[in-house]
Amino acid sequence: MFADISEMETVKETEATNAIAESLHCVLKTPAWMQDYEITGVQQSEDTTYFALFVDCDPTTFESAIKEAKWKKTTDAKIKSIEKNDTWELADLPKGHKTIGVKCIYKTMLKDNGEVDMYKARLVAKGYK
Repeated sequence: MFADISEMETVKETEATNAIAESLHCVLKTPAWMQDYEITGVQQSEDTTYFALFVDCDPTTFESAIKEAKWKKTTDAKIKSIEKNDTWELADLPKGHKTIGVKCIYKTMLKDNGEVDMYKARLVAKGYK
């Protein structure tokens, strides 16, 4: 029946895993922030890829962020925090050295129910090759 003991053990382990999965009845719950999206008229298959376009998304550049008051306020608060904590110190660049670029990363933090919790800005050094 089985070619060897290891094959028999593998079959038993698979059956045990399936039994546990069936007994747990795991139900995947759609996140609150995605509950207002509905996909219709699309055949479900393993080869289908779904894309969503978000109208209200986080800014990707400083220039686009400062156009909105909420992101300007968040950016100003981050810069004040850096100055207050003496995180950085401005200095003259020594000859023969290159500057390190920085970039602001913007993120909207959501509560479990999908409401906006806070707007967050991070100042990070750019990576180089």
